[in-house]
Amino acid sequence: MSKQGGTPVTKKHHARVERERLQRRWIMVGTIATALILVGILGYGWFDQSYVKPHSTVADVNSEKISAMGVEARFKLAQDNLVSQQQRISQFMQVFADNPSIQSSFTQQLQQIQSQLANPASLRQTVLDQMVDDLLIRQEANRRGITVTPAEIRKAVEDAFGFFPNGTSTPAPTLTPYLTFTPTASLTPTAGPSPTSTPTSTSTPTLEPTLTPTAGPSPTITPTSGPQPTPTAYTTQAFGGDYQKYIASLAKIGVSEADFLAQFEAQLFRDRLQKAFEATVPHSEEQVHARHILLKDEATAQLVLDQLKAGKTWEDLAKATSLDTSNKDSGGDLGWFGRGAMVKEFEDAAFAATVGSTVGPIKTTYGYHLIQVLGHETRQLDPTAYQSAVQKAFTDWLNTAHNGKGVVYTANWESLMPVEPTPQTATQ
Repeated sequence: MSKQGGTPVTKKHHARVERERLQRRWIMVGTIATALILVGILGYGWFDQSYVKPHSTVADVNSEKISAMGVEARFKLAQDNLVSQQQRISQFMQVFADNPSIQSSFTQQLQQIQSQLANPASLRQTVLDQMVDDLLIRQEANRRGITVTPAEIRKAVEDAFGFFPNGTSTPAPTLTPYLTFTPTASLTPTAGPSPTSTPTSTSTPTLEPTLTPTAGPSPTITPTSGPQPTPTAYTTQAFGGDYQKYIASLAKIGVSEADFLAQFEAQLFRDRLQKAFEATVPHSEEQVHARHILLKDEATAQLVLDQLKAGKTWEDLAKATSLDTSNKDSGGDLGWFGRGAMVKEFEDAAFAATVGSTVGPIKTTYGYHLIQVLGHETRQLDPTAYQSAVQKAFTDWLNTAHNGKGVVYTANWESLMPVEPTPQTATQ
C-alpha cells in the first residue's frame, strides 16, 4: 500500500485507474477508426462519382469504348441544342404571328422539342445510339480510306457561324450555332391506308448542321438564304471572338471544345461515307407499276373482286370503295415503285404477278388489297429516286452494323449516369 497526498492508495485503486485509462484509449481508438471509416466511405463515394463512374464503359463498338463521361457531355450538348432551337422557333413565331400555317408548324416543332427535354432518360439513350453510329461510320470510313481533316472541320464550324472568309456574302453572325437533334427515324410504313413507305434518314437520330427551323411547305426561313448585304463585314477577328465566347458558354455546362467539334467531324464522316455508297448502288432497278383498291376486311374485298369479274370497271370501284383516299380518285394508281417501297406482303404479291393480272385479297397492316399490275420492267432511276436508293443502302448497312455482334451495350449503363432533374444549358 502507498500514499498519495496523504491518502492511502490501494491495489484496487490502481487497477481501477488502469481500467479507466485503457477505456479512454479504446474510446479514442474507436473514434479515430470510425472517423477514418467515414472518411474512407465518403472518399470512395467521391472517387466513384468523380472518376470511376465517369470513366466506366457504357458501350463497346468493335473494341472502341464509349465512356459515361463522353455520353454525358454529348447529352448536355444535345440539351443545349434543343433549347437553342426552342428559343429560335419562339422568335420566329413572333415574326410570323399572322401566318396560321407557319404557326401550326412551329407549334408542332416546339412540342417535339419539349417532349425530348422532358424525358432525359430517352434523350440519353438516343445520344448513346448516335455515338455508337458515329463510331461505326468512322470505323467503316477509315477502312475505306475516307478521312476528315481539322481544316475541313473548321470550315464546317465557320459555315455554322455564318462566317465565309473567302468572300461569300454573309448575313449578321449568329452566336449560338447548333446541330439539329432529330429523333429516331425508321423504315417502317407510316400509319394510314396507303401501303407505301418512304425510306427516311437513318435508324438512329442524326445531328444535321442547320441554323434555323423549316416551316413545313412554306419557304425556308434562314438567315443565309441568298446573298444579303451586311452593314459591317464579319471579320476573322469577330468570328474568333464569337467562337471563343460560345466555347466558354459550353464549358460552363461541362461541354468541351472537343465535344463540340466531334459533332461536325461525325457529320462529315457520315456525309462522305454515304456518298461512297453511290459506287454500290445501280442507276436502274426492277420496278412494278400497279394500282390497288384497299378494303376493310376480306369479305368486302372478295365482294369487290366479284364485281370486277362481273364487268364493273376498276376505276369506278376504286373511287366508290377504296379506303386509300390519297389515290382512290385516280383508280388507286401507285405509279412505278421498286423493292422496299411497299410493305412486304404487298410488294411480294405485286412483283410476283404477271402484267395485266389482278391479285388479292392481300392482307397487310392497312387492310385487304386488290392489286392490278400494269407494268413490270427494269427502269432508270431519276436523281431523286437514285439518292433515295443510296440513302436506303447506307441505312440498311448502318442498321445491320448497329445490331451486329460488334456493338455491346453495358448492362444497366443508365446507373452510371448522373441524375439531373432540369436541363443545364449554355443558352439559358
